[in-house]
Amino acid sequence: MWNSIMSHLKPGQRLLTPGRGIPAIRQKPFFVVAVAPTYIGIEIGDSRTFNRLPKEMFDAIDRLFRDNPLGYLRVAAEHANVPTEKSVDEIARSAVHFNRAIGNYVAAILEEAGCVRYVMKGNRKCVERP
Repeated sequence: MWNSIMSHLKPGQRLLTPGRGIPAIRQKPFFVVAVAPTYIGIEIGDSRTFNRLPKEMFDAIDRLFRDNPLGYLRVAAEHANVPTEKSVDEIARSAVHFNRAIGNYVAAILEEAGCVRYVMKGNRKCVERP
């Protein structure tokens, strides 16, 4: 996944969070500001707050899909101390002990790079391998 991310993202690129449903509603923009060998730098929110997304977050999701190719993860980034179980947010946060909801941005980057696709499982938005 990391090689695909590195080849698809460029500084200055504007991406959208996954939002709700398919087609998505309530998406929010964020900006890629750095594409480095060990992290992706993004700016989020109206104040464009910088966040560093370490490679280990993406590697953890890659391992999960390699171990379970038919599996999926929820796209659910709750602003809570405990992330949603079996979600991009849970896997990404636990990989580097990150304490903020970041899964929506990770999912959007993975989708932009062609590593995952959005699907609905009942009323829940998820990602799975294409």
